[in-house]
Amino acid sequence: MAAEENCCGPASEFECILARQPICDRELRLVGYELLYRPHCHSTCCTEPDPEYATAQVMITAMTEVGMDLLSADVPCFINMTKDALHHAQSLSLSASSVVFEVLEDVVIDEYLVNSVKALVERGYTIALDDFVYSDAAIPLLECADIVKVDIRAFNTQALVHQVNLLRRFSVKLLAEKVETWQEYRMCKKLGFELFQGYFFASPEMLNGKKTPHNRISTLRLLIKLNDPQVSFVELEALVSQDPFIYYKLLRYINSAYTGMGKVFHDIKSILIFLGLEQLRTLVCIMALSRMTDKPPMLFLLMLQRAKFCELMAVQQRLTRTQRNAYFTTGLFSLLETCLDIPAQQLFHHIPLCGSVKTAILKKQGHGGKVLQCAIAIECQQQFDYACCNVTEQTVKACHYEAVNWAYKQMNSVLLSSET
Repeated sequence: MAAEENCCGPASEFECILARQPICDRELRLVGYELLYRPHCHSTCCTEPDPEYATAQVMITAMTEVGMDLLSADVPCFINMTKDALHHAQSLSLSASSVVFEVLEDVVIDEYLVNSVKALVERGYTIALDDFVYSDAAIPLLECADIVKVDIRAFNTQALVHQVNLLRRFSVKLLAEKVETWQEYRMCKKLGFELFQGYFFASPEMLNGKKTPHNRISTLRLLIKLNDPQVSFVELEALVSQDPFIYYKLLRYINSAYTGMGKVFHDIKSILIFLGLEQLRTLVCIMALSRMTDKPPMLFLLMLQRAKFCELMAVQQRLTRTQRNAYFTTGLFSLLETCLDIPAQQLFHHIPLCGSVKTAILKKQGHGGKVLQCAIAIECQQQFDYACCNVTEQTVKACHYEAVNWAYKQMNSVLLSSET
């Protein structure tokens, strides 16, 4: 059914939030994002717009409404392309290093398509074949492509091995799509896949009998205290001073990030006063959580993005400072069991979280729980009724994009200062 004929009305009534799905390499370093079209539609009978419309919406939103630089975070954006879109892509003013064009799996392979792809390759663009299943007819595309994306859920293990063996004859990188668990990631890595797409890194690896070390509990309590609007600088100074790692990282960060000021910071009190509670909270979150686990940076980026989104949604509701901080904590700690590979119920038994935050995370109930569900829906490209959060689609889009931008800037500033 075409977009203009579906039960939700004409195509012009569709609005979309661009969802990004991370793509990482074998060392779990972020190497790209696929930009995914997710229309706003409440009805259960609503169908997706046709591929041409979806591609156009992604391109327009990415290039004009949001900005490719924000969405890419210094890595290429993978964009699904129809046959006509590939042909017309040559006229777009997109840097070849900023995008990867994906040839959709249902595109008919003919001379027109192959010539369009070859023209893009000659201009330096990277070509990926999406949801690929090997056939002799696709050999002309395989000879042009740089990346082949394989949906691992479309094959059993034996068939997947067969696909990999067929594709090894070509000079392409293999990308495993829809990787949802660490076990699947390890299996695909063993088979020779070089790239991986999915939110497997945001799923916990639960180990029986695993307990929370005492030093982690202390750090989590520091994070909770930072989100208490009544906390005093005297309390924070004492808490940070008791953690040599955080103290050292803060000193290193601030003396690196603000080198042009001609001021050197020697003690935690001067740092606290200079940074203020909001920035200090963010910095300690990144430093503390990265210290407690060996998870990839993508997870911390997602944690911050989710936390900021929840806080911004609270701002839109004109909630109090205490409530806004609680929403930030809800978003941040909703991924805590993934970060530490310990069940949330067990973690929250040891740390003094307020009841509404625990309820929002564990049961997805209350207004905070609805906002958390909204954040997760955007990340996972799921439909969601924004009305239950008492906000408009446009408000959700604005909060999402601001959270993406904020999280990237925070992570980038800390990582850069850590390398100096």
